[in-house]
Amino acid sequence: MSITMREVAEHAKVSIKTVSRVVNGEGEISHSTRQRVQHAITQLGYRPNLMARALVTQRSYMIGFLVADICNPFFAEVSRGIQDTAKEHGYHLIIANTDDDGDEELAALNALSARLVDGVIKFNRQTTTPQPPDQQNAPDIPTVYINSTPESLATLAAATQSPITNVSADIYKGARLAVEHLVAKGHRHIGMLAGLAPDVNLMRRRRAYFDVLREHGLPFDESHIVHLLPRLSDAQAAAKQLLLANPQFTALFCYNDVLALGAMHACAELGRKIPSDCAIVGFDDVEYAAAVLPPLTTVRIPKRELGRQAALALIQKMANPAAKINLPLLKTELIVRGST
Repeated sequence: MSITMREVAEHAKVSIKTVSRVVNGEGEISHSTRQRVQHAITQLGYRPNLMARALVTQRSYMIGFLVADICNPFFAEVSRGIQDTAKEHGYHLIIANTDDDGDEELAALNALSARLVDGVIKFNRQTTTPQPPDQQNAPDIPTVYINSTPESLATLAAATQSPITNVSADIYKGARLAVEHLVAKGHRHIGMLAGLAPDVNLMRRRRAYFDVLREHGLPFDESHIVHLLPRLSDAQAAAKQLLLANPQFTALFCYNDVLALGAMHACAELGRKIPSDCAIVGFDDVEYAAAVLPPLTTVRIPKRELGRQAALALIQKMANPAAKINLPLLKTELIVRGST
């Protein structure tokens, strides 16, 4: 026979209302009382009927997280920050992989909506197709974005006619730190492996790359950049193509650590030593960045903090969908290692 909330309350010597608040993550409850209730829940094996609760409260206590590529360790660390924070507030996390495809994203949003999620956290897609996806077909779910550009946020606000909430690190400043570091190391011919976007001129890493080279009077040209999805399978070939077409390059700035790893493989294939023949800088500082040989110089983004801030912002937005939530840019930091 199923254990009831009343039995948990009697075992923990608290009211049914207190048990309900602990289960639903609501109200101000002392740490000792919360622990006592959770201990009773564990001891008795109480399992709340989530579907029944959702029908009564119109809340499922589930949130969705849409990622382009779950294999990318960057998304894994952000999701950990989201999940840990969601759990603290009584929410469960569902992760959906979109392969950076608009149709897949829309299908994932509809699937999450059908499962009655209370809100969604997502990154803007990096394909060359217009954004956002068809708003007439997209479900109306409280949404928080991560690392979106001001321009894309303006487009979203115009399309949805509502305040847009975005959590972001200072991408432009981080990219400037990376390229300035290469210039300070004496590099005068620097290539770039960049991501994709509907309008590449709005890309913060790309803007920083051009701005720094221009300020130092160094050569730069569109042909010095290769745009691609940030996937390891494509990165090695793209880096090899760029280095063969531009043998004068002595350094590469990469959109993220996945592309930087591909560039390192390309250098090995071409017999170019790192960093003496070609220095490489990545972006994100994922876990393996310090483990590759040579260790990768990269820009550190506070990934778990991004996830934590996104979860907290979504909890606020779910409570008040019309709220305008202003969040400061999170700091980025250059981590210098052996690849430069």
